[in-house]
Amino acid sequence: MTEATSFKLTYSTMFNPPEELHTRFAQALEKIKTGREYPLLINGQQASVAVFITVYGEPLDVIRRTALNYGLTATFMPKPVYNQAGNGMHFHMMLHKRGKNIFYKKGGYADLSNNAIWFIGGILKHGRSLVAFTNPSTNSFKRLLPGFEAPVKLFYGLANRSAAIRIPKYANTPDTKRFEFRTGDGTCNPYFAMSALLLAGLDGIINKIDPGKYNLGPFDDNVFAWSEQKKAKLLSIPANLKEAMECLEKDHEYLLQGNVFNEDLIESHIKLKMAEHEAVTNRVHPHEVQLYYNL
Repeated sequence: MTEATSFKLTYSTMFNPPEELHTRFAQALEKIKTGREYPLLINGQQASVAVFITVYGEPLDVIRRTALNYGLTATFMPKPVYNQAGNGMHFHMMLHKRGKNIFYKKGGYADLSNNAIWFIGGILKHGRSLVAFTNPSTNSFKRLLPGFEAPVKLFYGLANRSAAIRIPKYANTPDTKRFEFRTGDGTCNPYFAMSALLLAGLDGIINKIDPGKYNLGPFDDNVFAWSEQKKAKLLSIPANLKEAMECLEKDHEYLLQGNVFNEDLIESHIKLKMAEHEAVTNRVHPHEVQLYYNL
């Protein structure tokens, strides 16, 4: 029995069986997709608790214990190995009103409603500040590089793995229509990340933010095959944690709606993460020693 099979059996015995559990294209990289036990983005607290239990609670302990049984270790660190694909944390989203999925509309682009397009528009328009909460570590941005199925450009598309927001092609019914924000990773606080995503999306609906107006898609082809001139017109993810915090400092008014976040929390978050950035940046890296020690 492989370690992945052992984990799946243990996980399925203790919790609901995962929708997916399989090896990804990188060495020793496993994908776990949990079921929709909770109504995401209907009750934010309930959804966040579900993520905390699924990702940060007992299942994480099961993963680590299973790995140890095979003489291995397991990590959710975004980029633990150089030049290999890293660990992401994808947020699948749908919005219900009176029991109906309001993101579905037959005949629209990818059968998405106007509300869905506007919600996507809000997330993408605020995307550069959002990553301050969805990717809040220095290591996060070592994962967000071209060529590793990690989105570095803010746009959406159908079944497009180079997009920050991907619309799954298989989710094509009124009950399953949704999209996923693919940028996030496991270093995030799920309460902050989900709240920020919801507020950005609702800001998009309230202000009817059309992503097409800002060159945020939809694009269904591989943007990395575009010319450099064409790619340069796309909005990019911040290059590092410091840049993400600077974006949050400039763009956080949408997070203050409904008193979900406040200025003190945002200021404290920026201060803490800037200190982390400086702590990592100012330390001598082993690769620097290898490159320059004997000059």
